[in-house]
Amino acid sequence: MRHCKSSGTVHLQELGWRIEASDNLGGLLPSIGAIRVGTDWSAEHLRFHGAVGILPADKATSVTAVFYWTHAAMRTHEGQRSLEVTVQWRDPLGNVAFENAVVASQSLVTWAKQPHMSTIGGEWHVTILNGTWILANRSFHVCDGNCVLERGLALQYFRLVPVT
Repeated sequence: MRHCKSSGTVHLQELGWRIEASDNLGGLLPSIGAIRVGTDWSAEHLRFHGAVGILPADKATSVTAVFYWTHAAMRTHEGQRSLEVTVQWRDPLGNVAFENAVVASQSLVTWAKQPHMSTIGGEWHVTILNGTWILANRSFHVCDGNCVLERGLALQYFRLVPVT
């Protein structure tokens, strides 16, 4: 029997952080279907050109949170010109900054750039608020160096199943 060993690099791409129905919504479905946080967001192409979910610190100078609204949310706000939401950014040390984002009428995608904060490695959190009402939140990870993932991070962000 031969014993072989191989190594390589895997590029993982997060498709979206799905929002679950929560108690603070009284069991109602959420207004936001998914949130993505990544680098180099293109408003023209409506896509990230950089990393998503787990971000290298050297690329985390242009971080954007993108939230995808459900069709039910659009029906709720029908007839309104726009809605303004607040995006709260919290770094691993607990420092908080806020950015406003405008939800355009008939648009299923809204984004907010991270306010100017020092980019430190660790787990960050982004929360989308309508007044004091939490619409959605998620975490994302900024890693130092070349983003070698620990097993726990891969499982958390990509729901990978370990091979036994």
